[in-house]
Amino acid sequence: MKLGAFLPAYLDDHVFVPSTGSSGGLLVAWDSAAVSGHLVDAHRFHITIRLVYASSHESFLLTSVCAPCHDHERSLFLETVSSAVGTVSEPWLVVGDFNMSRSEHEKSRGRINWSMMELVNGWIRENGLDEVDISNRQFTWSNKCNSPTLVRLDRVFVNTEWLLGFVQTTASAVPTVTSDHIPILVQFGAGAAKSKLFRMENHWLVMEDTKKIISDGWSKGTRPFQSSDSLISFKMRRVRAGLRKWKRNRPTLELLIKNNKLVVDYLNTVEERRRLSTLEVVLRVFASAKAEQLILWQTAMWRRRAKLQWCVSGDESNKFFHGAANCHARRNKIKVLVHDGVEFSDDQLKL
Repeated sequence: MKLGAFLPAYLDDHVFVPSTGSSGGLLVAWDSAAVSGHLVDAHRFHITIRLVYASSHESFLLTSVCAPCHDHERSLFLETVSSAVGTVSEPWLVVGDFNMSRSEHEKSRGRINWSMMELVNGWIRENGLDEVDISNRQFTWSNKCNSPTLVRLDRVFVNTEWLLGFVQTTASAVPTVTSDHIPILVQFGAGAAKSKLFRMENHWLVMEDTKKIISDGWSKGTRPFQSSDSLISFKMRRVRAGLRKWKRNRPTLELLIKNNKLVVDYLNTVEERRRLSTLEVVLRVFASAKAEQLILWQTAMWRRRAKLQWCVSGDESNKFFHGAANCHARRNKIKVLVHDGVEFSDDQLKL
């Protein structure tokens, strides 16, 4: 069958693995004007390809899988996927038919294969993957009988780098009439939806600017109120408005950390060519200490948002907590509201 018979015209480049009889077979197609595809590995169980954006030159790994039906081949399937990518240091998306359940609740009836369940869960842990929940379906496969067996076999996994790079990642089932598997639509974007929720960060309390804003907002005169709680509520709103305005004009912790590191790096480079002056030595010490302080503030902020108890001080740990916080946000998001039988998915319509 020609690809043009079912692929949109703009998907003009592809990689495929042919099927074996009526089972298996994989196809990955993309728009060459938007991304360039570079094959990493092709196997009868998976296709792994590196996609590079034409505009930004940023890249990510995509692995499309079709796991075997026989138990004795499933260990080989997982090993081939892991060996194809090796140690991953870039965003990685794994999608497709895993032919294995992760828990007993993912099968409506019939025998539970506990050994295969432990096998796939162990592979997920070893590769540091997180599953993107399919929001609108519990099961993804049916044997199409009068008393059907329903199973969740098709999945979407991402690694920590993906969670950091593509905050808005969702997966949903789309209608089908021909296949016994449910097609899955994965949508992702780098921009995080900005919350209107006001967050008071602990490190603001040690800054002179915020101390003055809080003091002025609290001590400034007010109109008469009938109750003390109304007076306190009014003062809190005034302090919050002042802090919001201050925050809008203040650079982010990420930018401040980057700038202080650049100062330290520049002075280290200068020192290789000549002796630093006393002022330059003092500046380097100050910038280094300031960067350490900012990193601690940033780590504490993401530790609270990730709801984790332990955190190793330092720059590298932020990546894990940032990813965990994004994961919590995605899981806690109300994707669809139903009112009088009508589904609302748009944020404005939900309100």
